[in-house]
Amino acid sequence: MGAAGLVALTVPLVWPYYSFFSLLGADGLDDIHRPLYAHVVGRFCLVALGVVALGLRWRRDRRDPLALFFALGLAGYAIGGLSGHQAWGRVLPAVLLPAQIALAIETAEATAGRVRRALTTVTAAALLVGGRGRRPGCCRTSSGRTPSRPGCVRHPRSDCGRTSPGPPRRCPSGRR
Repeated sequence: MGAAGLVALTVPLVWPYYSFFSLLGADGLDDIHRPLYAHVVGRFCLVALGVVALGLRWRRDRRDPLALFFALGLAGYAIGGLSGHQAWGRVLPAVLLPAQIALAIETAEATAGRVRRALTTVTAAALLVGGRGRRPGCCRTSSGRTPSRPGCVRHPRSDCGRTSPGPPRRCPSGRR
């Protein structure tokens, strides 16, 4: 544990590309990251399933790496929101991924037939609810409007009305 901490402090000190610690005082990053703190409950309510799985893991082992990773990520995210440093919201994957991985592990390792079926059903339902109306790479909102987000472009040679970040590509259906 001490060696990992030493590495975690040493790497930013010797980082060759830029001064890592100068980012702590950088201006202008918070405005771009403000959406990471908007509508948190509505966007991330399904992570509660993973939080339950993390709680079970933590009860069995107080040093569970996924539970600790989640707790540290959540602390960083919360401090960013409370301190007004929305750029700290970039730590959000450290909150979401451990919860998702823990739920997957708990579902796969459930031995009792009823428990396994229940976990599989609840997880599948959450996936369906969470993925409702979303296509990979699309910038459309759930209401079907195209947001005014930098980097989103309409596909000029496509009749599917798809918008996505980056250069125009073909419509998923293959139509031009």
